Amino acid sequence: MRRIVGFVFHNWPLKLAAILLATLLYAGLIVSASAETFQGRIPIQVLNQPANAFILGNLDDVTAIRYLAIGANRPTVTTASFTATIDLSGVPVVAGSPPVSVPVIVRTTDPSSVQVIDFSPSRIQVRLDPLASKVVPVQVDRGTVPDGLDVREPVVSQDSVTVTGQESSVVLVAAAEARVRIQPSGIDINQVVDLLAVDARGDVVPTVELQPSSVRVTIQIGSQLSTRALPVNPVVSGVPDPGSLVAGITAAPLLVTVEAESALLATLVKIDTKPVSIAGATSDVVADVPLDLPPGVTALGVTTVRVTAS
Repeated sequence: MRRIVGFVFHNWPLKLAAILLATLLYAGLIVSASAETFQGRIPIQVLNQPANAFILGNLDDVTAIRYLAIGANRPTVTTASFTATIDLSGVPVVAGSPPVSVPVIVRTTDPSSVQVIDFSPSRIQVRLDPLASKVVPVQVDRGTVPDGLDVREPVVSQDSVTVTGQESSVVLVAAAEARVRIQPSGIDINQVVDLLAVDARGDVVPTVELQPSSVRVTIQIGSQLSTRALPVNPVVSGVPDPGSLVAGITAAPLLVTVEAESALLATLVKIDTKPVSIAGATSDVVADVPLDLPPGVTALGVTTVRVTAS
């Protein structure tokens, strides 16, 4: 006990002077500093967000900051005077997991003139959703077809695309939809159309990405479309080996049914194939080739024919 009392009263004048000096310095700080409140909005920056995760919802801004302006010259405080951050390194990336309360850190960009005392909110709720992807079919929404038009089935440049995004949104996507509008004039559709991710009810699903994000849509439209069976004309190019002769050229099938405007269809007597090369051939040449269809003509049920050069 004597030792403790001796320690307390040892050099007591010096210790008393130190306490008085600290008190005077603190009083000087209070006199030269004033507590104020900044009511601007400070966006919260995210640190250490996992690469395979998305933040569900929007992060609240910091909306009220109490601070001390130090010194005789009061600094001008703006949104650029503060930074607000959260660290997501400890937040689990699990689908359906409950929100996690994360502390908000607010700092001043000029610590010598401004000191942060308090701010709101001091914590926010954060939920992370894993990254997911899947392949979905492409479908075409033609809207309301004007009366009097005969509209063929749409043809798209790609039957399926990949949708990527937060898992809770990706699971809702049923298709990638290309929306086109058919004009009463009956002009054929042949254009690149942006795709929209839609659910089973046709509602757009936000916050996901489609790859590719667009496709070419072709729709043949006519007011008087007719069909007709026409013979297939096999076309060859080049000449065979000098020691060989072409005995005959055939196509299978012999006839194809095509569709076009009645006036155009009346001018056709045959449908050519794309050329088959027999240059330098010494034996039979057999090739599956597409039809060389004139503009405005569509083949029904046939995409290729087999050409045989004997």
